[in-house]
Amino acid sequence: MKFTQRSICGILIFAAGVFSILQSVQAAPFTYAGRDLLLTFRKTGANQGTSELLVNLGQATNFSTLAQGTVITISNFNYLQLTNAFGDLNDLSFSAGACVKFADIAPGYPNNTLWVTNPRVTNSVQSTPYVRVSSGSAQNVTGKIASMGNNGVSYSGQNTSNQFNTAFAVQIPAGSPIAPSVNLGVLGDYGGSFGSDTEKTTPDIFASPVRSDLYELVPTGNVDAHTGMTNGDGAYLGYFELKPNGTLTFTAGTGAAVVIPPPALTFVRSNTVTWISLTTTNNATYTLHYTNSAGLTTSVTNWPVLNTNLSGDGSIQSFQDTSTDPNRFYSVEAH
Repeated sequence: MKFTQRSICGILIFAAGVFSILQSVQAAPFTYAGRDLLLTFRKTGANQGTSELLVNLGQATNFSTLAQGTVITISNFNYLQLTNAFGDLNDLSFSAGACVKFADIAPGYPNNTLWVTNPRVTNSVQSTPYVRVSSGSAQNVTGKIASMGNNGVSYSGQNTSNQFNTAFAVQIPAGSPIAPSVNLGVLGDYGGSFGSDTEKTTPDIFASPVRSDLYELVPTGNVDAHTGMTNGDGAYLGYFELKPNGTLTFTAGTGAAVVIPPPALTFVRSNTVTWISLTTTNNATYTLHYTNSAGLTTSVTNWPVLNTNLSGDGSIQSFQDTSTDPNRFYSVEAH
């Protein structure tokens, strides 16, 4: 079992509308092509399930070109497929990865370009960006991801197509020599070839959404279209959010690796008015959650929120809250 901190989910402000991507789940043999983004679900350690689920999210380049704030609802798998494979969604690990091989090269995406998830520790704080590496250093990861996709095609083609073996999602026995774990490895680092755990694991009691960021890693020496650099951090494309009801969404980011630090708060109170101040980060949005003593027994996600958000610009800004409560508690989310 992987141990993670319970994350706080907050209110999201999107610059664009919500829409679905790709087709509905269909009963047909699983397919895989180069640059396809592969999503894996599994349970590990003492909680290991009898199955693993491999989902094809379509071309990773689709996620690289989305406008900032666009929200995609992933429809290539469903809750029934998850519960059939795992029983419940507690202690469930998921990650996504894609790669470019010589046969799959597209303009702007050289050989051994990778798309890989990085789990957030806290929902409101972007993960530390992955650092780009050379094409030679990335090629072993490319082999693992491509092998995972080809294994899914092989298993699917040898078994009857049904609601658990479709063109977009295939359920594979956990002990199979072609299960995703064979290439993903025990630690979620593609068998040690990537060097970082790419999986986000839900809590023992999965009650609030969890997030994992997606990065595009163009090999060093090649210009990244998002950053204009030939080295440095990978491009931040956005984040996946998995909800307890099995719904998975993707929210497109800036294309640049920008980390929003946790806000440090200061308080000034005069009579019934409290000013909650913090140093903001450019392009971040801040939401104030509040409660009284009675509300402390509930999750922060269930606390009321102030109607006005703050838009970060690098300066010190303040929320103003008026209340007659003898005790008032606050939490600010940056996103």
